[in-house]
Amino acid sequence: MTCHHEKVTNSSALNTLSKSRVRNVAEWYADGLTRGQLRSLVRSGDLIRVWPAVYATRPAVEWGRSNPQRGHALRVIAARAAVGRDSVASHQSAGLIHGLDLFPQPPDLVVLTRPPGRRSGRRKSDGIYFHAAALPDAQVTTALGTRVTTVARTVVDIARVSYAHGLCSVRRQVVSLL
Repeated sequence: MTCHHEKVTNSSALNTLSKSRVRNVAEWYADGLTRGQLRSLVRSGDLIRVWPAVYATRPAVEWGRSNPQRGHALRVIAARAAVGRDSVASHQSAGLIHGLDLFPQPPDLVVLTRPPGRRSGRRKSDGIYFHAAALPDAQVTTALGTRVTTVARTVVDIARVSYAHGLCSVRRQVVSLL
């Protein structure tokens, strides 16, 4: 039995902690941490809870604190760890990660698109708003360490759900292309 005061000395665990990682509890266990080690790392501040049942290494949290885009990307990474890695940041979340000017500022909510067959009965859950859509590979990219819709897809998605958000995003993209 592991005591909560026990220090983690497993070299692979220490190596993992030096990297910027965000994992749900099951993934930390799969990486080799025991329940006692996880608890000890949380108490020491080496792992920080960033979403219910999702913990990040200190470097990941520091990275997220460096600017608002990264902060939102960290929230998206944590939400994806919680609800499934097949989800993709979209709409306002993708816009924030891509650095689009969104006016008015969207609420502090993570917006994810899931495959239609993966749809839960709820559209909104624990700070996440879900859309259901099939996303072709050409409309998904990686930005700030997470899967997001491309800028073009993001602009179209925002325009579909919010006229004001869509116009501001389209204006910025047109200006940047000139």
